[in-house]
Amino acid sequence: MNDLERRLDPAPPVQEAPGRSLLSRLRLGHLVMILAALFALVLNLAVLSGEDNTVEIVVAGEDIAAGTRITTDHLETATVPANDLVTARFVGADDAPMTVGMMTTRPIDAGVPVLQSDLLLVQNPAGLRAMSVPIDQTRAVAGHIERGDSVDVVLVADGVATYVAVAIEVLDVPPNDVNALGARSVYAPTVAVDATQALRIAAALDAGEVHLVRSTGAGAPAISEVSALADPPQEASE
Repeated sequence: MNDLERRLDPAPPVQEAPGRSLLSRLRLGHLVMILAALFALVLNLAVLSGEDNTVEIVVAGEDIAAGTRITTDHLETATVPANDLVTARFVGADDAPMTVGMMTTRPIDAGVPVLQSDLLLVQNPAGLRAMSVPIDQTRAVAGHIERGDSVDVVLVADGVATYVAVAIEVLDVPPNDVNALGARSVYAPTVAVDATQALRIAAALDAGEVHLVRSTGAGAPAISEVSALADPPQEASE
């Protein structure tokens, strides 16, 4: 065949192997089915996870004003989707009993979740006041007073020692630490007092030398002991 015949006679079309197109179609179909099955599986897992991943939290059962002592009547529970960043701030249903007796720091509307920051632990028993007593540790049982102890406050002024308050409860005690220079930090146990005791202790701190006496387990001092001379005079010998 010469060049002219080659130009006039077109080349025969290239035929695809009969099995290749069928195999390609089968592979594509299988891939679509596999992807669809995987999508359905992921969707089902997401739905099931959404149903199970919930948490019970505490909500206000009614409008609660700021400064309210919490009772069981103030609280209800609700189910919400679990989210570590959110539920960490909520009060869980399991912790509801521990909130009873605590005080609200802000108003909480009915149905609104109760946050941990909404509640304040009321440390003062029987509605008493909390007062810190800054004192040298050497005059406070060498700093060995513990929370829950009962202490007496003694004032020494003008050579006379007087009981200012007796059998008051210790609410908190600061750590017995020293700073980098070796100096001890301010030592100021917090005690529960009534209004009169608070005034007497404040006046005593300004008037003279104050001592804290641990009286846990001891009875109240006798009337004759309430006020005594720090250095009683010696009786003249006959």
